[in-house]
Amino acid sequence: MDHCLLIQANPLSTFYFYKNYLYCTKCTVVVTFYYTINMARRNYTYFDFTLSICSSCLNRVDAKVIFQNDHVYLLKNCPEHGREKTLIATDIGYYKKTRNYLKPSDVPLKFDRDVHYGCPYDCGLCTDHEQHSCVSIVEVTDRCNLTCPTCYASSSPTYGRHRTLDEVKTMLDVVVANEGEPDIV
Repeated sequence: MDHCLLIQANPLSTFYFYKNYLYCTKCTVVVTFYYTINMARRNYTYFDFTLSICSSCLNRVDAKVIFQNDHVYLLKNCPEHGREKTLIATDIGYYKKTRNYLKPSDVPLKFDRDVHYGCPYDCGLCTDHEQHSCVSIVEVTDRCNLTCPTCYASSSPTYGRHRTLDEVKTMLDVVVANEGEPDIV
């Protein structure tokens, strides 16, 4: 054969895959594509690893970003509640383009809080953030009647309350203190 004796003796413990070829870990000789033919293939393409939260218990969980059927999904794995698949984009090309956009960090004028538990538990402008708020949302009510299935504010026509004018003014003052004068209000 055209590869070392280690592969012949124990092929499963002494190889690695790279670009659909099998390589010997000892001598780096290419072993034929033959070994990969009978391997099961997943029905998605792995893109990235990240952290997320379980939608049931809100605990931090590991997650994979995958491409499947021209969509981008987050595959979450919670030890308590199992696997969960969440759609995060309907266009792979656009998703990749937005992930490759780089710009220098704009540090906030003031950080709102200290880091105690890390993302996503210390939400807000903490010292771990490398970027200022690109979009500041000032919620004047919890009683939104749109009931959007993707609402991250958990608003509902039957839940919460409307903010007072003084509360809204305080919220806007915090935005200005952290970010400077806003472009649009």
